[in-house]
Amino acid sequence: MNLLDKKIYIFDQDGTLYLDFVPLPGVKETIRYLNKIDRRVAFITNNSSKSSATYKKKLSDLLDIDISMDNIYTSTQATIDYLQKNDFHTVYPIGTPEFEDELLSQGITISMDDPQLVVLAFDMTLTYEKLMRACLLINAGRDYISTHPDKVCPTKMGYIPDVGSIISLIETATGKKPKKILGKPNPEMIYYLLDRFELKPDDGIIFGDRIYTDIKM
Repeated sequence: MNLLDKKIYIFDQDGTLYLDFVPLPGVKETIRYLNKIDRRVAFITNNSSKSSATYKKKLSDLLDIDISMDNIYTSTQATIDYLQKNDFHTVYPIGTPEFEDELLSQGITISMDDPQLVVLAFDMTLTYEKLMRACLLINAGRDYISTHPDKVCPTKMGYIPDVGSIISLIETATGKKPKKILGKPNPEMIYYLLDRFELKPDDGIIFGDRIYTDIKM
């Protein structure tokens, strides 16, 4: 099948479309061309430090086109879907304020003392107190999950620690592995988009920069 015969083009974001929201060469031209020939474009990311609304605005500004929220799917959204489907309504998150706000907006309650579950996200506001509280809860019997597995995140400065590195710290401190790791490469990330647009796996193609997440998925 010719590359342009696909029905949906799914792009990773960090390291594929941009670094620190600065577009990489050829990105604007590629997305505009796909729009011009009426191909559906979707944007996925494991980066759970920003909200879906932030990604919508940043992508719209970066590409100079209006991006629909329907065409964006993040590991935060995948995590919320998991929590809701499994009746986890109260969690203790290690995450940024934007991550916490997105949980709250979807009816997930935050508890520091009596959560059903600990949730690890890419937290650029990480403190020792957050890590300590998470470990105490896990050692007291709470399970924990992670929004995604990435060990590092690409930036213009270079690679910086991501949630996968936090998982390693938690495992070392508690001796326990996460109950679930969401985000890429889990196929749920793709099936969610395919189901949303009533498409089959053969209808799409994925563009990404990381072997163990994007390409594995």
